Amino acid sequence: MIRSPAQGVCAVVPYMDNKERRLKFGSWLRMRREQLGLTSKQVASVVGVSQEAITYYENGRNMPRRSRMFALADALRVPLSLALERGGFAHIDADQQEAERETILEALRRLPADRQKWYLQMIQQDVAFLTQFQPDSAPEESDD
Repeated sequence: MIRSPAQGVCAVVPYMDNKERRLKFGSWLRMRREQLGLTSKQVASVVGVSQEAITYYENGRNMPRRSRMFALADALRVPLSLALERGGFAHIDADQQEAERETILEALRRLPADRQKWYLQMIQQDVAFLTQFQPDSAPEESDD
């Protein structure tokens, strides 16, 4: 992770243009959906979009909004951070981050207790992984 006061928090994601990003995300989405044996209609019902929208995502014609990524991560049974990374959402400014945090918390509250527990475990794993890249978590040097 890179921390910059001017830019907020960014994940390190290689630059790609929008078309390339849409195609790469769509390919990953289709692969993951097929791995789970899900139809595009099943994923669409969890995400709250039409089956056609899922097809557009998979074909690289469109990208889901960030606000849909929580439900998409749920449908694909992956951590939210992985879905965001695959979607190429590299930069989230402080205002967006706060608004999305509220959206995510509200969506989490609506899930059944077993899914809430699963997501909390995924979040804890994500936090443990990401904190190792923050400068203030580096091991202190000894004066030996």
